Amino acid sequence: YLLYFWFLLGFFHMLQVVCFHLRGRPLQKRMADLMNGGIAYGWLLTGSRFSFHNGQNLPTNQPLIFVANHQSMFD
Repeated sequence: YLLYFWFLLGFFHMLQVVCFHLRGRPLQKRMADLMNGGIAYGWLLTGSRFSFHNGQNLPTNQPLIFVANHQSMFD
């Protein structure tokens, strides 16, 4: 996994720099989003599994806003 992770970071870093200089922030952000997806799917290489179980009765008749206090792969 670490080899995969470091390859992914190096590869996408180069892509992000090139994309930023060619087309600006929107294309660079798209590359960063693809990298994050690659990291998330890379967890499958470690045999990790995760799931979400909602133990709360959330209202379905009104909009809800969920706010995380920081950005990570678990938010």
